[in-house]
Amino acid sequence: MNTAERSLALSIAIAAIDDYPKAGAVPRFAAEKGLSIRDAAVQMELWSDESAEALFDVSIFADPARYQAVVQKFRRLVEISSPHKRN
Repeated sequence: MNTAERSLALSIAIAAIDDYPKAGAVPRFAAEKGLSIRDAAVQMELWSDESAEALFDVSIFADPARYQAVVQKFRRLVEISSPHKRN
């Protein structure tokens, strides 16, 4: 896993989609457990493995249009999904 994938700053993707308390809990959990943000979100059952893979793909942050498309997709999922597991 490279440095970008381990960056706690990736939690900004959660804040853009969901709520700030959740976005803050994930990096704390990741740091405590020595996990990436992606793996922490999956272990906390906030996102499925497949969704986390797409959401925390570090390459999306280099392309603003692609990042916006991913954020919009996941915002819609949050609106229609249960508060515990994002698919």
